[in-house]
Amino acid sequence: LAFLVDDLVFVRPVDIDKVLGVDPRLATFSFRLGRRVTACQPMGIETGNPPFVAMNNLPDHWLSWRWADGCGDWNTRGSLDGSVLSRQQVAEAVSLFGYFKGPQTLEWMLNGTGLLGPVLGLCEEVPTAINLAINRVSGEDILFPHGASSAEDLLAAWESGMQIAIDPLRELNPKACHVICDLPLETRND
Repeated sequence: LAFLVDDLVFVRPVDIDKVLGVDPRLATFSFRLGRRVTACQPMGIETGNPPFVAMNNLPDHWLSWRWADGCGDWNTRGSLDGSVLSRQQVAEAVSLFGYFKGPQTLEWMLNGTGLLGPVLGLCEEVPTAINLAINRVSGEDILFPHGASSAEDLLAAWESGMQIAIDPLRELNPKACHVICDLPLETRND
């Protein structure tokens, strides 16, 4: 099970067969992490990389670490922005905890229950996805830094024939998983 939130954009191809080869009960794969991630934008802290763990049989250009040894994004295996989780473990956590108000409290619950069993994290050397923190969509009380784009302006751009321009996003090399930026747009080829 992978939650892909509305501000997550894949900027590189994914070899989904390799990702599906990971047993999520043993390791949690992350689309958003990679060696360049050395800061946590929502928390406003520098994190560095965790100590990487050498493992046999990892695909080329993949990294492994222990979630407990990480800081910020490197310590949130229950992240809703591109972590591949065990569906059974998520269902158990939700049934145990019960109610959650939205994405931030669901993440808090998943990371806080201890029911997500894998101690190891896996990711590619270069992240395949980034979060564009261009606006606020959650009504929860937890406020993370974000841009000022409005949903109405984005809808108007779409209705006028515009779409997200992926190529400029591929050129970004942010040191965090979340990026506050102006959303690059281009004309759609309908």
